[in-house]
Amino acid sequence: MTYNGRQDIERCLTSLFASTIPVRVLVIDNHSTDGTPEYVASFFPEVELMVLPENLGFGKEIGRA
Repeated sequence: MTYNGRQDIERCLTSLFASTIPVRVLVIDNHSTDGTPEYVASFFPEVELMVLPENLGFGKEIGRA
């Protein structure tokens, strides 16, 4: 999960994909305002990206009321 993590997301994802272990990456964006989801979609199309319509915080469980 990320929130306004644009400055860190490139290093994180590059590191994951440089691994010799195959990975499946899901980024859940918590309504960032710094262009994080657009950056991920443009430069890491292999990432599964879920963009939340509002900032639910890190403690809220998605899909649960």
